Amino acid sequence: MDLSHFHKLTESAFINCDILQESFAENLVIYNEGDELNYIRFILKGDVSVLKDGHPVWKGHENEFIGLSSYFNEKNVYSNSAVTASKTVLLKIKTDDFKNALNESKQLSSSIISSLLKRIKYTSDYSSNVNQLKKKRNMGFY
Repeated sequence: MDLSHFHKLTESAFINCDILQESFAENLVIYNEGDELNYIRFILKGDVSVLKDGHPVWKGHENEFIGLSSYFNEKNVYSNSAVTASKTVLLKIKTDDFKNALNESKQLSSSIISSLLKRIKYTSDYSSNVNQLKKKRNMGFY
């Protein structure tokens, strides 16, 4: 498994970590809301749909982490579900290794914060659009 591209993207923060590779076909569950949070995953190839209460809230693509919001809520369980949207290859990183990497790499920490801010904006915009559509339906426009 050649992880040179991954290590370059993550500023080599995970160079000494035991990282596992997972491969999934389309429409397979990676983790369910409420499952114990032991890993953060990084998308090497493919796309992942993130669901909250069975509804899509975000779509992860290559070179993005999934499980971040669950990690930062500190409840030790996934706060959402993840399902493959295409054939997908992931890297599976233990949460302890992820924590150590964040503590050791300011560049990685900044990258993660930037990613989370983009996701919050996307989720907020998505929720707003869904609410506007519901209002229009209730008013008889659809």
